[in-house]
Amino acid sequence: MSLKSRKEAIKNREIKLYQIPEEEKRKISNIIKSELEEEDRIAFAYLFGSFIENAYFRDIDIAVFVENFKESDWYYYEITLLDKVEKK
Repeated sequence: MSLKSRKEAIKNREIKLYQIPEEEKRKISNIIKSELEEEDRIAFAYLFGSFIENAYFRDIDIAVFVENFKESDWYYYEITLLDKVEKK
């Protein structure tokens, strides 16, 4: 999606943006950290993208490096982690 298309989608409210105080962002980051630290297979994870870098954001991007992992299991594991973090 081009920048012009993205701006038009935001203007037309097709893309919802969120804005929360920095303290609330820290709380959310800590919840995500706590949940992911419980996973033995996760070597490291980090937050990136607009949630971290900007005042407004659409979603929360999380990169996760997993050890001892069969490639065929990635989709199930991703959905399981997503469900676990979203519930908090």
